[in-house]
Amino acid sequence: MNAGLRITAFAAALAATFGTAYGVGQGIGPVVEDEPPARHDTHAGDGDAAQPGTAARSDHPDHSGQESPPAGGLQIAEQGYTLDLRTPRLTAGRTADLRFAIRGDDGRAVTAFRREHDKELHLIVASRDLNTYRHLHPTRAADGTWSIPVSLPRAGGYRVFADFTPEKKDAENLTLGADLAVSGTYA
Repeated sequence: MNAGLRITAFAAALAATFGTAYGVGQGIGPVVEDEPPARHDTHAGDGDAAQPGTAARSDHPDHSGQESPPAGGLQIAEQGYTLDLRTPRLTAGRTADLRFAIRGDDGRAVTAFRREHDKELHLIVASRDLNTYRHLHPTRAADGTWSIPVSLPRAGGYRVFADFTPEKKDAENLTLGADLAVSGTYA
């Protein structure tokens, strides 16, 4: 069989395969789910679920269709509190004090925190590639400045997460985050 005839036979077989697949697909029809995908603003069995293009009606005040708050640690400030990283840079392989304060909406350092898991504040330091991770419990001075000796093994970008609950009526647990640069030889 010459090359031209083989290519023609292959093209005909390919066209027949696609034609058969198209015919079967048209005969079966599209796959349709019986129920629409679940949405946060609807509840199973409510009977008053929102239809596409209409506003959600809910008897639950906490489920009024509002968006969820962003994940903790993505922002440096939230609900009037700010993570003030006093040590924005460290050197790889050297121990140095990591110092920071949590500032209230008045700009002053917060000095009263609720104990969560036996500590007033949990500090997480993680490298951007997540190869280095530290869960630390710094010490708070009377002026509201927190500090802890830290040694990070490699140069690069790190993220500092401060997890705490202010000692204030109706205060929620917060996780604030800030970037930390670690200088040194990059591998």
